[in-house]
Amino acid sequence: MKTWCEELGLIKIAAGAGTRTEVLEIADHFKAKTVDMTDKSMILMTTGDTEKLDAMIKTLEKVQNRRACPHRKSLWPAEKKRREE
Repeated sequence: MKTWCEELGLIKIAAGAGTRTEVLEIADHFKAKTVDMTDKSMILMTTGDTEKLDAMIKTLEKVQNRRACPHRKSLWPAEKKRREE
């Protein structure tokens, strides 16, 4: 048995009219959902392993040229959730 852990990520990113389309394309690629959107920012929600969330955050930071504001929570601690391979 291999242990695994999945995280829930909420990521707030500055996304004005000029970058909103690109941010939504990135969100779609990572299967993220838009939780909130204003004229200046967006909050995206996604789940996955640490590498997926790290990749998404890194890609979003390249779009806005500054650090995103990620908040993460482990959904299932590795020792409690197991998947047979």
